[in-house]
Amino acid sequence: MKKLTCSLIISGLAYFGTASVSLGVPAYGGTEVYKQPTGETFQAALQGDEWLNWTKGMDDEVLVRDENGFWNYAEIDGIKLKPSGAKVNIDPQPAQALKQEQLMEWAKEQQIVEKIKSNVAPFLGEPDPGPSLAPINTGSSRKLLVMLVEFADIGMKYSDSEWNDRFFGNKEGTVKHYYKEVSAGKMTIGPAAESYGTAGDGIVRVKLGYPHPNTKGDIGEANKKIVRDAIAAADPYVNFASFDTNNDGKVTRDELFLVTVTAGYETAYGGDQTPRPSLWAHRWSAGTWQGDGKTVNLEYIQQGEIHGRPGSADHMATMGVLVHEIGHLFGLPDLYDSEPRNGESMGIGPHSLMAGGSWTSYGNNHSGSTPVHMDAWSKYQLGWVKPTEVNANGSFTLNSFQPSNPNAYNVVKINTSTPGQFFLLENRGFTGYDRGLEKALNGGKPGVAIWHVDETQKGNGDVNRKLVDLEEANEGTLGYSQLDTNKKGVKYDHYYASGVNTSFGPKTKPSSTTYEGVDTKISVNVNSPGSSAMKVGVKIGGTTGSGKATSVPGSPSLNHNNWSNEKDYAITMDMWWGNNGDQWRLYENDTLVHEEELTDNSSQAQNAVKTFTNQKPGTYIYTAELINSFGTTKSSPITVRVK
Repeated sequence: MKKLTCSLIISGLAYFGTASVSLGVPAYGGTEVYKQPTGETFQAALQGDEWLNWTKGMDDEVLVRDENGFWNYAEIDGIKLKPSGAKVNIDPQPAQALKQEQLMEWAKEQQIVEKIKSNVAPFLGEPDPGPSLAPINTGSSRKLLVMLVEFADIGMKYSDSEWNDRFFGNKEGTVKHYYKEVSAGKMTIGPAAESYGTAGDGIVRVKLGYPHPNTKGDIGEANKKIVRDAIAAADPYVNFASFDTNNDGKVTRDELFLVTVTAGYETAYGGDQTPRPSLWAHRWSAGTWQGDGKTVNLEYIQQGEIHGRPGSADHMATMGVLVHEIGHLFGLPDLYDSEPRNGESMGIGPHSLMAGGSWTSYGNNHSGSTPVHMDAWSKYQLGWVKPTEVNANGSFTLNSFQPSNPNAYNVVKINTSTPGQFFLLENRGFTGYDRGLEKALNGGKPGVAIWHVDETQKGNGDVNRKLVDLEEANEGTLGYSQLDTNKKGVKYDHYYASGVNTSFGPKTKPSSTTYEGVDTKISVNVNSPGSSAMKVGVKIGGTTGSGKATSVPGSPSLNHNNWSNEKDYAITMDMWWGNNGDQWRLYENDTLVHEEELTDNSSQAQNAVKTFTNQKPGTYIYTAELINSFGTTKSSPITVRVK
């Protein structure tokens, strides 16, 4: 397939020698200022991944560069894109200018991604589905051999010691530190033994005798050649036989991780604005190589050394891309939407390292300097958390990750009767590397993430049926999924908490039904605001009442009998406008102080009483919630004063 000479970059080089399809990092995706050769500026964002990527304007228009370097509105011409001749922010936008939604339809109709992948792996019959979804035995440590690759026309900008620190330093912002935190100390990333320069620092610098191939967004044979040539050049400094720990004659990825950092730029950061030469970060395989009497598996990570684009100073590539790609070496799949033909989605967006969370940051630091934690499913797959399996009604406390007490973090798993489908609950706070969530959520609050997992799927390529899906807490309020409609730069209230959304069940939106539409009879209620320890209630098998509820409960009304400001009094909840709640909660000064099961559609559900004795002097504000499988309603507050 011929590469499109525009900002839609398609990789379609022939495949020679391994049965693995590349897994890459998603585009940075942030809105940036673009500049025409004559000085006009406009805002746009890079979209996609190493298979299919493009530049999108602020009105969702697709933009391409012409042969003179001017950004044009794009048009479809048969099976390719072309500049329309109308220059962005210079000429009026033409009526036929291509929109991103039309691009998705075109990619689907022309089977663009399928053609790319079939060209990459012609001997497979169909593309490899990716890493196995079987639980992965990661062990407790991994050794990385980092090869800094220079070319005849460009050398490395940063020193061996700087790259050693980026990978193996003990402070925040390094690969080693990241994996120590997200694994709660269960995984140590260390340098491979080698004798180059500072022996044992895991860094070997090599120079190849040809120019940088400048593959940009194309992933193909040129990238694999870099790896094969780099490993041969590094051979004098590395005893590969020492890594064959089980003496089977092979050095596998479990025994040695291979990383190539190439001189030049990283395309995933700057897209078509990236200075030359550049390549797109990815994980792939270059087959095998014979060295020191062993067959070395050349499964590798590759990324450009520099993050740069016009209008901002170049800087050393941050570690978000690296830790994302190492996630692939552990066997994890991409959890962004890697198949645009199925619809425009962000997958699970900024909520996981294995999706857009590889690009997050904190404060004024560079993008990718504070990548967020993996999602609960990824940690579960790697054996870094053992969920509490719930098979009956109960209340649980979910602890968010805290660097000072990493082992307190916990996950709840709720199975369904449908094979492969279950729910995971975790508490996501803005601590440690999850500080990257604070800016990424644009004002969204911390809280409980509810994950719908379907292990019959290989990844998140199908917008309608994902391997790992985040049940967005604000979807019912908005009427749509922000992640599935690729809404960026807006507030993401995707976690369940008081003040956002507290109920998840068979009749809520989103709901706890399976992808086949089966009622799981699972309900989750979150009983507290976002905090390091959050209470959740889980119901399995329907409500405790008659099960006749047909809508959300009527709004409850609260009253009290303490007109003399005494220390003993009662709070009464009445629901005269309906009787279909099956649980009520009472909050005192925003803290849950009482919860009780009700029999829905019965007189017992119409009122309830909570008594208080020996209360201390002060002012107490009470609110109540009524809950059933359709949702939650809340009372107006009442105030009680005790003298």
